[in-house]
Amino acid sequence: MNLSDCFEAERVLANGYFLATQFVVVVLNVSGTMLCAYTTALIVLSQNNCELLKEAGWCSSYSAITAAPFESLVFAFTAIAFERCLATLVYKRYEKWKFPFVAIILAPFTWINIALIIHTSISKHASNNVSVSYRPYCSTVTTGYVDFGKLFSYSIPVIIASFMLFVAVYVICRRKLRLFLASKVDDLSSRYQLVENTKSTKVLAILSSMYTLLVLSTLSTVVAISYLKITDLALFAIIKEVSSFSMPIYVNFYPLLFLSLYEHIRDRAVRMFTSHGCRDRKCETTVGPTMSA
Repeated sequence: MNLSDCFEAERVLANGYFLATQFVVVVLNVSGTMLCAYTTALIVLSQNNCELLKEAGWCSSYSAITAAPFESLVFAFTAIAFERCLATLVYKRYEKWKFPFVAIILAPFTWINIALIIHTSISKHASNNVSVSYRPYCSTVTTGYVDFGKLFSYSIPVIIASFMLFVAVYVICRRKLRLFLASKVDDLSSRYQLVENTKSTKVLAILSSMYTLLVLSTLSTVVAISYLKITDLALFAIIKEVSSFSMPIYVNFYPLLFLSLYEHIRDRAVRMFTSHGCRDRKCETTVGPTMSA
C-alpha cells in the first residue's frame, strides 16, 4: 500500500466540503424516510376514506419531484465523462489546477433540466383556475412530466455514450500506465493521476451500466402495464410502485460497490461496526521497525 495514497485519501475524504455533502445526503435520506413513514401512518390510521384522495395537481408535482433522480443521473454521468476525458488528455496540467473550476461549472448544469421540469409542474398547478379534481391513487413515478418514452430519445443514448467514454478512458489510462512503468520514468504525480483515472472510470463504468439496466427494467414495466390494460386500480398501483424500486436499488448498490472495490473503505466500515476490528490485524501504522532499548 502506497503511503502517499493514504494521505491523499485522508485529504479528500476528511475535507470539510466533502463531509458537508455527505451530511446533506444523510439529511435528505432521513427526511425522505420520515415523510414516507408519516404518509404510511396516515394511510393506516385514517378513519375517513375521503382523506386518502389526492389533488391531481399535487400528484403531478409530486411525481415530477420524485422522478428527478432519473433525470439528474443522465446529465451527471455526462458531466463526469467530460471531466474524466479532460483529466486523461491533459492530466499533467489538470493535476496542477488548484481551483476545481470544471466541477463547479459542470455541477449546476446537471440540475438545470430538473429544475425546469419541477418549476413547470408547480407553476401549472399554481396557475390552474379550473375546478380541483382528485385521484384515488398518486403514482410515485409517472409519465406526466418525466416521460419514459423520451428515455430512448436522449437519456439511454447519452448514458450508453458515457459508458463507452468511461471504458475508453479506462483502457487508455491502463495502457499509458503500463508504458509509463515500463519506461521507468520517476514521475510519481503522473503515475498517481493515471492510477486515479483508472480506478475512478472503472467504478463509473459499472455504475452507468447498472443505471441503464435499472432504467430499462422500469421502462419495460411501464410498457407492460400499458399493454396489459389493467382495470383493477389496486393491482395497477402495486405494479407501478414496484417499478419505482429501481432508484432505491441503485442508491443501495452505490455504497456496496465502493465497499467491494476499495479495501481500505471496507476495512474501515468493518472496524466501525465491530468492536473486534483491531484484534486480527495491526491497527497502528509504523514507518520502520520498532527499536528496542
